[in-house]
Amino acid sequence: MPADLTELTVSPPGVVAQVGAPQPDDYVRAGALVHAIPDVLQRAARERDEAMPLLFGLLLAPPGKVRERQQFELTARHDERMVRQGLDYADRLADLPRMLYLPLASMAMPALRRRPRPELEKFMDGCFALTHADGRVDLFEYCLGRLLRIQVRDALDPAGHWSASNRRLADVTPQAVTLMAVLAQAGHEDPAAAMRAYLASLSLVFPRLNSPYRPPSDPLAALDEVWPVLDAVEPRGKELLLEGLVAAVSHDGRITVAEAELLRAVCASLHCPLPPMLER
Repeated sequence: MPADLTELTVSPPGVVAQVGAPQPDDYVRAGALVHAIPDVLQRAARERDEAMPLLFGLLLAPPGKVRERQQFELTARHDERMVRQGLDYADRLADLPRMLYLPLASMAMPALRRRPRPELEKFMDGCFALTHADGRVDLFEYCLGRLLRIQVRDALDPAGHWSASNRRLADVTPQAVTLMAVLAQAGHEDPAAAMRAYLASLSLVFPRLNSPYRPPSDPLAALDEVWPVLDAVEPRGKELLLEGLVAAVSHDGRITVAEAELLRAVCASLHCPLPPMLER
């Protein structure tokens, strides 16, 4: 297993190339990250009957009051076997670095999408309950929830949520700038470092724009507002935006857990899935 999975080295051209030319199922199952995931969890992610409890396990808190509330919510919605499996996976996941959580979840998406509509709807209701059991939503929960909603929504109604991507990136500048600011803030505790990351992104995507770094007070709510607008951008605009976001996360040569999670949510939301492997 890599010595440090709190951050990764990253190559911007490598990340963008992976997004632009994904594998047939949009998930690369090779490289240092995937090799770091125990085989038992990789197998579970690929098995139709194990994907749901595995994903529940990713959302379950450590033992304590929050998990007790989560267990109550899960028991109210699913049978004893599903609850027991979810708890078992939560314990197995306890030693897995968070950097590997979303890559593992991404591996489970193809198996999840094969479940029938009633099961998917009940599953999403369970995920919502687990996420909100403690009254707050952290970045990982938000990003995983975003990935799940998009995958399940598209599986249930492939045509209903498709729209032509024909808007110019310049026409959605405020939303793009908001996304850049949120990503920069999430990846840096130091405001000065966050501003440098933001400016690296801005100068690449909108080189003539003078837009000071002003991250929104409620980043997750701000993200909910930008997704439908940015998803309507034409492909070349999306590619340029992604290049700018990668410039932000890679300006210091490293990518943090928060940056990796948000990049994955961005790519899913813009329907240009990012493979689990982020480094070249």
